[in-house]
Amino acid sequence: MHLALPLALIASLGVGTLAKHIAVPERTPHLNLKIEQTIALERLNHTTADGIRLSYLFVPSAKRDFVYDVKRTETNGLRFDMRVKNAQASVPTRGSIIYLHGWGSNGDQFTPWALALAEQGFSGVNVDLRGHGDSADAPAGYGPREAADITDLVRGLLAQGRIQPPIYLMGTSYGGSTALFAEPALRDVIAGIVAFAPFQSANEGIRGAIREAQDTQASGIRARITLAALGRMNDSDIDAAIDEASEQLGISLRNVDARPIVAASQTCILLLHGADDRMFPAASSHELAASTPMASATTVNGHGHVDLPMRLDWLVAPVATWVAATSQRTNDNACPSFKLPPEPTH
Repeated sequence: MHLALPLALIASLGVGTLAKHIAVPERTPHLNLKIEQTIALERLNHTTADGIRLSYLFVPSAKRDFVYDVKRTETNGLRFDMRVKNAQASVPTRGSIIYLHGWGSNGDQFTPWALALAEQGFSGVNVDLRGHGDSADAPAGYGPREAADITDLVRGLLAQGRIQPPIYLMGTSYGGSTALFAEPALRDVIAGIVAFAPFQSANEGIRGAIREAQDTQASGIRARITLAALGRMNDSDIDAAIDEASEQLGISLRNVDARPIVAASQTCILLLHGADDRMFPAASSHELAASTPMASATTVNGHGHVDLPMRLDWLVAPVATWVAATSQRTNDNACPSFKLPPEPTH
């Protein structure tokens, strides 16, 4: 899942209920894929200086005969299958990638990416953000607080020698915005950021999630009642819910804005956005990219907010090329361009 409002949790929707779901993500348990046991991956913990315990999965670089297949469903959605063997062959480490999931999800969201890029020499750290997965409860920050956690984690793992430069951040939706917010504090140690459909500001992100929920074609009586209640909420109701969530979190969600952060970035940023994204328009990534020569944006046709990061079959190779190229630049060199190849046929 990405930044989204779970329909089943908004029944009897009112301003107070909506505010609660803006402030507190629904925890999604880790999938029992048995991958961790099969290939001996490590699930570890890091406690930040602020006392926030973060759970993460460490994926060392190695060849594991990882196979990933993606197919269109009858409803034009995507279904993927992945397989991995126990046999491993070491590969030279080319860097480390910190993976940041979307709202309401957990580090499992990037397990396919971590396994795929580990085969190309990039070790991976799949983090459960605060309040998600197996990490500790802590007030959400819609980017800045999470970025402080990730900064502490990255510097801690570097000090332990668990990750090696060059280091990259990769995130989707809420996690993509978190990566952008982490840039100022980590610009001395990261070589690049890849963000799938980040939101520009918390205010716009929340409204986009509500808009997506309102546009959903629901089935079932409970979901229809929920959507009917959500549809009756006007802009002033949503404003009130955002303000109430701000009070609960102790921050002003109206002032959480990634645009000035991106405009001042000293790190190369690649923004990937689905043309059919109904939650955050693809134009928002192009607006971010237009604010600095350090960023570029690519719109991918035929994909929306949730399914774009699933296209490993299409995106892993060009993303790996872009990531590797960022480590070759000097301060005087421009950031590398991103070249999207033709969509694979299946």
